[in-house]
Amino acid sequence: MRRFAVVVIALLWIGVGPAFARVPVKMMHTTRTRAHGSYVQSVVSPEVHGIRQAARINALLRKTWPVNPDNLGEPGQVYREDVRGTVELNRGDILSVYYEGLGVITQGGRIATAHPTKLASAVTLNVRTSHAYTFAELFREPGGVARLVHGRIERQLGAGCDPDPAATTWAFYLTDRAMVVIFPDAPFAVASVKVKIPWSDLRPFANPHGPLPVLMRAR
Repeated sequence: MRRFAVVVIALLWIGVGPAFARVPVKMMHTTRTRAHGSYVQSVVSPEVHGIRQAARINALLRKTWPVNPDNLGEPGQVYREDVRGTVELNRGDILSVYYEGLGVITQGGRIATAHPTKLASAVTLNVRTSHAYTFAELFREPGGVARLVHGRIERQLGAGCDPDPAATTWAFYLTDRAMVVIFPDAPFAVASVKVKIPWSDLRPFANPHGPLPVLMRAR
């Protein structure tokens, strides 16, 4: 009986059995100072523990933290970023994290800019292989899914408001029920927008060798 239980647990972790296993994650706060103190970044991010690939996965998560190195302000000013990461999906081999925050220029402890900078980024990882998925890897027909995404963007933002009508790839994260497209480099109002596309619409385009079919079958 004990041997059977061990086998079941192993199947869950390698993604062969039902995808209910979760990688152990805890939230950690980090403050980084750059450019001789003129760039201060405060990040609350998930950190993986208890598995062999933890160090590699955490390095990939840190690499995903949004940064804005061009907005350092004038001498005597400090550019401050406050970012928080959210685990949007943690199931089987897949960990998907969304980072969101604001950046402001301060002087003498007071905000010195009229509008903050919107910060956003995301990463979807295979925790077994330490691989970060690209948008293109998720789909077998990039052209078809690109038309679908552009249509959803226009529907949500309005005709003519697509920030990049020629785009064929996007920043994204995954949830239990959908893929969410984000716009890290768009103007502030657009950068605040998330376009959610449910599995039912993406199913015809899913790469059979990627992570989506397993997630879709679980719904």
